[in-house]
Amino acid sequence: MATTTLLVLMQNVAKNLDVYENTNYLGGESNEMEIREAINRALGKLKYQTIVPLTLVTDGDMETSGVTNWTATTATVTKNSTGLNSVLYGTQSLRVLNTSASGKVQSATIPCVPSTSYYLQARVRAVVGTATLIAYDVTNSANIDSDTWANSGWGVINVNFTVPATCENIAIRMQGTGTVDDIYWDSVILLRDGARDIPLPSYITSPGQVIAVLQDIQRDNFDLDHLVPIEDVTYRPDMSNPNWSYWLHLPRTAGGLLWLEVNRPFPSALSATTDTTFCDEQLASIGGTVELLERLTRRFPGDSGIVLRQDYARFVKKLKQRQRELRPPMQLTPVWKGGVDVPYYSQTK
Repeated sequence: MATTTLLVLMQNVAKNLDVYENTNYLGGESNEMEIREAINRALGKLKYQTIVPLTLVTDGDMETSGVTNWTATTATVTKNSTGLNSVLYGTQSLRVLNTSASGKVQSATIPCVPSTSYYLQARVRAVVGTATLIAYDVTNSANIDSDTWANSGWGVINVNFTVPATCENIAIRMQGTGTVDDIYWDSVILLRDGARDIPLPSYITSPGQVIAVLQDIQRDNFDLDHLVPIEDVTYRPDMSNPNWSYWLHLPRTAGGLLWLEVNRPFPSALSATTDTTFCDEQLASIGGTVELLERLTRRFPGDSGIVLRQDYARFVKKLKQRQRELRPPMQLTPVWKGGVDVPYYSQTK
């Protein structure tokens, strides 16, 4: 999977706008910051087509930048995107390297329905040691149920459990047994049995981002080669969420795990010049240029910004051209491992 550093993207944007280097439009120490912010805004609007698990676990697909959604105890936790057989689906896995016995990570707290059955699954690779997947009762500080995996190849852990009657919140724990256990986790899926209304990931801000809702008719299916589209699904906005996310409503109870084929925004939190993105370099550079020019046209309205508006229109045209070059036919994406499909640019107002 090819990546590009923030430094290269900033240099590309600066080169696109070098005609303004000694003008009032761009000048001073704010240049670097403005270019960086423009690139991140563009990445937040660029989207790539991918397949992700539908799960109640925040960052259960491990694709969010960083590890702020995971709390570590006597373990070093990182997102991993490189290395032989270290990523199963998507672009990242969660690596948990113990610094003491029983090192673990815990997910964000998940509200639950007492006395109700849930299904928990995770893909895992125990390079060293034994991996344990735990359904944890946050309300009563107790384990509910668990299962293990002790193989250095990728496998699946399944846990069926019933929430205790006095439990209102649960969390998922991923633990290693020994003092130096080294374990990779991916696709941690939690769903309530029989649920027909399920919250969508927070990055889905429009139902139009969902290409297909897919049912995995074999829960233990490792390669996702039995995904069947579900027809007649509907969506409703989550009015309690200020970020305007959505809930999925199924026409009937699903008989297996659920996956989404979606247009997902690229991670847009590049800060250090060494930070990388897997977005197409040319597309990200043009997108950053468009974002910066758009801000400049607002900063210099009227006659003073005529040239800026002309260049803005020219780079928007380039952006659309690059997008046409990259965009695949809108059809079900073949399941992929350790890669991404080509992106498109979704301009928002």
